[in-house]
Amino acid sequence: NNQLVMTADLPGQGEEWGLSTHPGITDFYMEVSFTTGDECASLDRYGVLVRAPDPNQGYVYGFSCDGRFRLYKWDGETYQGLQQWTSSTKIQTGPEQTNKLGILLSSDTIKLYANDYLLLELSDSTYDTGRFGLFIGSTNTEDLKIYVNDMSYWEVTE
Repeated sequence: NNQLVMTADLPGQGEEWGLSTHPGITDFYMEVSFTTGDECASLDRYGVLVRAPDPNQGYVYGFSCDGRFRLYKWDGETYQGLQQWTSSTKIQTGPEQTNKLGILLSSDTIKLYANDYLLLELSDSTYDTGRFGLFIGSTNTEDLKIYVNDMSYWEVTE
C-alpha cells in the first residue's frame, strides 16, 4: 500500500537501523510520517538516524509508543543521551496511530519536532555530515510493525 514496513521480530534486541544509499547531507530539515501497527506499547520505538558518517555512528532521534521522545548520539560503542526519554502530549500513543517526526540540523543546532510542534532545541557539533536512515526497536512487542508513509528532506542554506 505504498508504505515501507519495518518489523522488529523479537523484543529486547535493541534497535535496528538501515541507512539510505543517498550521499551524505549536512544541513537539512527532515520529516517522516510513521504509523504504528496493531500492537505498540511502552518503549517500543521508531525514528531516524541522521548525519551518520558510517552505519555505526550518528544522531538517533525517535518516538516511543507511550508518547515519549529522545535524542542520543552513537559512536559505535558508546550511547550518549542528549535528551533522555521525555513525555510529550504532541506524540500520539499506542497502536494504529500516525506521528510526523521532524528534525532540523543546521550547523551545530538541532531542533526536534513532533506533528509540527517544536519539542526541543539544543546544540551539538559531534557529527556535521552524513547519511540518514530509519530505525525500529521493540521492548515489549513480538513482531512489532511500524509503517513509513512518507519521508522527505529539504536542504538548509544560509
